[in-house]
Amino acid sequence: MKLEQLKQEVYNSSLWQAWQGWYGQLNSRDQTIVRWAAAVTTVLVLLLLIVAPLVKKNHALQDQYQRSLSSFELMADNAHRFGGASSSASGPILGRVMQPAKRYGISLSRYEQDGGDLRIWLDDVVFDDAISWMEQLQQQNIRASLVTVDRTASGRVNLRATLTQG
Repeated sequence: MKLEQLKQEVYNSSLWQAWQGWYGQLNSRDQTIVRWAAAVTTVLVLLLLIVAPLVKKNHALQDQYQRSLSSFELMADNAHRFGGASSSASGPILGRVMQPAKRYGISLSRYEQDGGDLRIWLDDVVFDDAISWMEQLQQQNIRASLVTVDRTASGRVNLRATLTQG
């Protein structure tokens, strides 16, 4: 009901009637140009009002993620100073996994602690780096099981694995 009332108010306004008079005097070619200009303007306004804030929020969230990841890596690197993970066979598995990953330029896309096990997801990593990293983990007495490797591009893979200490 309110929509109909608003519609009537717009149609009865002097601005709308002036615009209709002006538009009605244009030839058909000019009317087509005005319709296209109105459509393009509408799309641009929608982009500015809807898409631009979403893109801005996306960038802000990416920045926040990078800061959080940097903080986590700093904590993992310094965990041994505060009685946390060390490069020895003792300590939580996450810290022992993250340090070599950083050396090989590998970023864990996702991980889940499951008791003493750690499930990891690596997306779009260099295959040789991932294998070298897993060999390094094996030297630290961390075993990989349930490994799934999917090729994404030449020399790059998505890797899923469960890591276990001991």
